[in-house]
Amino acid sequence: MKQSDSGFLQCRFLATAENNKEVRVVANMQNNKISCASAKFTYNDAVAFKNYSLELVKHNEVIDTTQVTVYKCEEMAADCSQCLSLDPKWRCTWCKSGCHFDEVCGPLKSQTPRADTLCTEPVILSFSPKGGPIEGGTKIEIFGRDLGSRIQDVTDRIMVAGSKCNVVDYEISVKIVCVVEKGTGSGPIRITVGKTGKRYVESSEHFSFKDIAPKAIYPSFGPISGGTTLSVRGINLDIGSNVSVFLDNLPCKVIENKRGSGDIICLTSSSRRIYDVSAIRLEIDNAVRVFNARFSYRSDPSITSISPTASFASGGRIIVVNGENFDSVMSAKIFLLSSAESPVEIVSNLGECQISNSTKMLCTSPAVNLPANHHNIDLSSYTRWPVGFIMDDVKEVRNLGYRVQMTTVPDPQFTPFEGIKIQSPEQLLIIRGNFLAQAATLDEYTVSIGTERCPVVVLEAHELLCRLPSRQPDATDDDGKSLDGDQPMVVVRVGAVRAEIGLIEYDDKSALLRMNLERLLILGGSGLLILAAASFLIVILWRRRSNKHERDYKRIQMQMEQMETSVRNECKQAFAELQTDMTDLTMAIEDGGIPYNERAEFVCRLLFRDSTDSSVLSGWNSPGQMGIYTSQMPIAMGQFDSLMWNRQFLFIFVQMTEMDHSITISEKSTLASLLIAALSRNMSFCTDIVLSLLSTHIENMVQGKRNVPLHLLFRQSDSLIEKLFQHWLTICLYPYLCDQMGPGRYFYLLYKALKCQTEKGPVDAITGNARYSLSEQKLLRESVDAQPINLQIIPFDGFPQNPINCRVLQCDTISQVKAKFLDLLYKNVPYSDSSRLTIDQFDLEWACPRKGSILLLDDDKPQCKGIKRLNTVGYYNLTNNSLIAMQTRNQQSFTYRSGSSDTTCSAWSSTHLIESPTSNGDVQYYHLSPIMSSSGYGSLGRPYSSMQKKKKNGFKSHAVTAPRNIPEVYLTRLLTCKGTIQNFVTDFFDSIMIAHSHDRVPVVLKYVLDFLDREAERNGVTDQDIIHAWKTNAVVLRFWMQLIHNPDCLFDIQRQHCLDASLVVIGQTLMDAFSQSDYPLGKESPSSKLLFAKDIARYRPIANNMFLRLRNEPPVDDKLFYEHITAISKIQNDGMSGSFAVNELLHWVKANGLKLVDMLAHDPVAIHHRLAERLEQIVHCTLADQEHIYATLQ
Repeated sequence: MKQSDSGFLQCRFLATAENNKEVRVVANMQNNKISCASAKFTYNDAVAFKNYSLELVKHNEVIDTTQVTVYKCEEMAADCSQCLSLDPKWRCTWCKSGCHFDEVCGPLKSQTPRADTLCTEPVILSFSPKGGPIEGGTKIEIFGRDLGSRIQDVTDRIMVAGSKCNVVDYEISVKIVCVVEKGTGSGPIRITVGKTGKRYVESSEHFSFKDIAPKAIYPSFGPISGGTTLSVRGINLDIGSNVSVFLDNLPCKVIENKRGSGDIICLTSSSRRIYDVSAIRLEIDNAVRVFNARFSYRSDPSITSISPTASFASGGRIIVVNGENFDSVMSAKIFLLSSAESPVEIVSNLGECQISNSTKMLCTSPAVNLPANHHNIDLSSYTRWPVGFIMDDVKEVRNLGYRVQMTTVPDPQFTPFEGIKIQSPEQLLIIRGNFLAQAATLDEYTVSIGTERCPVVVLEAHELLCRLPSRQPDATDDDGKSLDGDQPMVVVRVGAVRAEIGLIEYDDKSALLRMNLERLLILGGSGLLILAAASFLIVILWRRRSNKHERDYKRIQMQMEQMETSVRNECKQAFAELQTDMTDLTMAIEDGGIPYNERAEFVCRLLFRDSTDSSVLSGWNSPGQMGIYTSQMPIAMGQFDSLMWNRQFLFIFVQMTEMDHSITISEKSTLASLLIAALSRNMSFCTDIVLSLLSTHIENMVQGKRNVPLHLLFRQSDSLIEKLFQHWLTICLYPYLCDQMGPGRYFYLLYKALKCQTEKGPVDAITGNARYSLSEQKLLRESVDAQPINLQIIPFDGFPQNPINCRVLQCDTISQVKAKFLDLLYKNVPYSDSSRLTIDQFDLEWACPRKGSILLLDDDKPQCKGIKRLNTVGYYNLTNNSLIAMQTRNQQSFTYRSGSSDTTCSAWSSTHLIESPTSNGDVQYYHLSPIMSSSGYGSLGRPYSSMQKKKKNGFKSHAVTAPRNIPEVYLTRLLTCKGTIQNFVTDFFDSIMIAHSHDRVPVVLKYVLDFLDREAERNGVTDQDIIHAWKTNAVVLRFWMQLIHNPDCLFDIQRQHCLDASLVVIGQTLMDAFSQSDYPLGKESPSSKLLFAKDIARYRPIANNMFLRLRNEPPVDDKLFYEHITAISKIQNDGMSGSFAVNELLHWVKANGLKLVDMLAHDPVAIHHRLAERLEQIVHCTLADQEHIYATLQ
């Protein structure tokens, strides 16, 4: 640009861009520099700096542009110290009580600005903390104004209550951070600003030096995962700036916002081990205190199960949580999770838990509270969520995954009354709605009429019934709040749900009607009395002529009245039982330690349950024991054992057995057991043999060689192959049964629940009939005194000598009392344990206050003959809380053993007595059901009233006066028993049907079902009903039915024969659920089918889909399957020997050797391997001894 053009240059400055105004001044150019003339401008924003555009223009043409910064000194500093500390380039100084540009100050402008002359006195606005330990070290933050322009102004110039405070941090003018040295007492904070000391300030508040004194901690324990909220209690604990708590060397994180003068709250850290902390150390600044307190790190809590597993979406249901080590934490909370696997979110509120003991706590189910990304989930249907718990910092319980889940169902929806409900107080109030019973029981509902309760007596899915108060309550709601009018409000509460149904008014006409009826009854009664008096005179005259007919009529009338009274009482009792006994027995059933039989014992009971040969049973668990003749033929045994591992020999052996119709079913069953016992030493070989035989067996059935319909596969009791398959499958599935969450657990819980419910009522020790049963045939139909009482029994020396409270019934025999006591004494102890006593090894002695010591026996006069009743608790007049002592059994005392059971029931005859001097045909015992004959008399030809003699010893006589009722009256007891154990039956069936997605599918079961599918395809069987029947018969009939009927095969328990009939009903119900045939139900149908009709209908779709779901599972290849079988084989051989089985099979072959040798001699493969010759040599070797029982075969 030329110098001559400078006269046309201007500087344009957009001084107030907010209103589009501009400032133009002349621009001068000298020596390649352009300067703008001065101009005055301002801006209104309260900011220290602001950028604007400066443009160089010529004739309104922009030549260049740049940015300039405009500033305000008054916005750059709030006080004098800050103003004087600004960079000199800004030319800001303090005047007129503010920070201004130096030209603004004019004559007030100081040539040498100093704070001591320009600034006012410093000000302390606040400081914290207000106190610290006497040892010092407290970091104090001081806030104020004019506290200096640089850190040197205050360094070494701060005193706190007379103690020096060393500056560690500084913000110009407004903030000082210093660390105070040790000191005592209290005083203000004094700050001197600058070297001259002219400017200083003292705080209005004082800082105090105090002595900290920790006293105790709470709680004194926590889990090793840490996270326990620990409270350190003491004096002066809210002082200081830096607080630390240590458990030995483990830090406890302090929560600052919860510090108080009396306590410090911290969270414990995790520990690597369980131990007791030896020292608690508190550090506040420079103060250190180690005080006498103890803290124990305990095992982390764990959760095993929750019950119930369903709740309404709004929560509020009481959940029983079972687990271990709950006493390691002080509190817990329950919540629901979106998924069992990552990523997971909490989808509910937190539910409070109350810890009862180390293994149980009660939690309130949480309300579902979905996050924003889960609002597409429909809560109007059933939803299953994983459950988690907050138990300090224990991570293992935060997500229990598939193992513990909770189902949320929609909240109950109640139908309000239409207007005011007019109701008679004598009728049950019906409240209708939806989802009423899906996640609540009858006892969990509270119905209020005003402030009075309306007890719920019936609960269904769509309605509940409650019994109204006799008089109409006041017009209030359930909280007592008064309402307009005279009608009270009906309110229903369940969990967190509260619903107002509407107003109710009692029908007064019913009361008036009752009054009229009373008057009519009085008038009618008076008329009847007059009529009776007249009739009496007529009857007296008539009775003289028909005295005999009158006696007969009276007798019949009395019997009818007795029967009517008995029926009425039975109906009332049954109704009461239905309302009171249908409770969740989970609290009464102990789930700890399921006594499974050892593998060897399980296989022995499975294979030789029906065997009567003691040599067979004794040889199973005794390795090396080979039978009575083994020592005389070791060579033959070895050769025959070698022959047993030949596939062709086994095939022909089984073929010969199947073709020989002279071999009985029991003999084939024994042969199947012996073959499995011998071959199970190598389960892989045994598996190959069994599946190959089964494949041939199916092929023969399809080709019609056995003349048996295809759907009857596995239903033939005379088939050796099917029996072999049954034993093999059961042995292979033993590990699956004993799995922690396998079906064996739910079977055991069902068995214990059934036993508990059965023994709640009377059980006949002779017949096994019980008041509570699932079988109509085994119902007790006698009216007996079943009043419960408690006995205090003192055990033998060696046991705790505190009396054990034993609940018994008045009608229990002494042996039944002993059995119940042993169940309490040996809780969770396996029955075969050598330390466990039996009922015949001790007696009970009653310390009677009036008669002294009395020995309690089933029969105190066993030498007397005839029909006798076993002595009961009521016979001895035992009172509540009577003191009983265990005594060593007298050899002359009488103990009745009901079969093989130590507890109550059996159908054995009275001849099965232990050391009884009268156990012969001259004595017949009965308990609750008298011995009946066709004439209604006892077996000795006398009526029952004549069987009883008056007792002279003060005990009650055994009177039998109650007549038998109509049998159908007692059918309600079936409902009582079924309703009580319903949950356990459901859990058991769910485990069998693998109803839950997280249930593990056993490898063997999957392979067997696929094997049947392949065999059906190979043989051209396309009918799905036949294939379904095969699988049902194999899994349910052959496997599950035998275990359900014989629970002592799987568990180490004493068999209870009173439960056999009920177990048969459960097994038949399971079979019906898998059946595809529909049976019409009516009043003539068996009671067992009617009892579980709804359950069968509910389970049939699940059962039908079970095989389809398993078929869609990934297939198990042969390699994996045989690896699994090999693992079973290694464990299977522990503690068992197959030599005895080979020995027994050899003895059988010697008796049937001719047929077997003949078939081997005509088989090409057998001829090639000289199997016939080898067998002949073995047989001849064993017949060398002429005195041998089989020598006659020569």
